[in-house]
Order: sequence, then structure tokens, then C-alpha cells
Amino acid sequence: MGYVLIKESGHNSNLTLINQETHASIIIGKLTLGILEILKGEGYTFSSTKEDGKLRHIDKWELNISQEVGQILAKRALSITKPVRKQKEKINKNKNIDALDVLLGLANYN
Repeated sequence: MGYVLIKESGHNSNLTLINQETHASIIIGKLTLGILEILKGEGYTFSSTKEDGKLRHIDKWELNISQEVGQILAKRALSITKPVRKQKEKINKNKNIDALDVLLGLANYN
């Protein structure tokens, strides 16, 4: 079993990668030159005009691809990551430490 790469017709369609074993799907995003190069390595050819045997970027696709190429394409999926926040260190420069600061854990002995 392998993967199926689906693209709806149109210029700005998203590519969807479906694992045939688990039926899980991943949206890879828009068609890029990197994805075209990966698919050319799989044996698919592309054309900008209507020719027999060649895929066009505006047509609907449903391509069967191997397990290895499917895993490479899955790594190109749109990843949603949490942005890194810069948090300033909270430095307590209070030289007069009282008992309440010690109880609350706010005392700084530097």
C-alpha cells in the first residue's frame, strides 16, 4: 500500500495526501516547484499544454505514489507551530527582604 495525492482542478488548489492503509489525510499546501521535482522523480511528467500522458497544473489529479515519496511529501505539510515568545527575566532588586517575601517565594538573595 502507498499514498494517494489528490489535487482538485484549478490554479490555487491545495494538495491532499492520503495514506491508503490508515486513511489519514494531510493537506500539503499549494503546488510548488519542489513538489513537482519530487513527483518527477516518481515518474510523472508535467506540461503547460494539453498533451497525452502529461499532467497539467490546472487539472484534477489523483496520483498513486509510493510509501517513500509519500513520507517525503508528508514532511512538507503545513506545520502549525507555536511562536517563540521572548520573556524577560523577572529580577527582584529589592535589597530589603521581609518575611512576606520569603513566604511568597519572592526573595532574591543575590
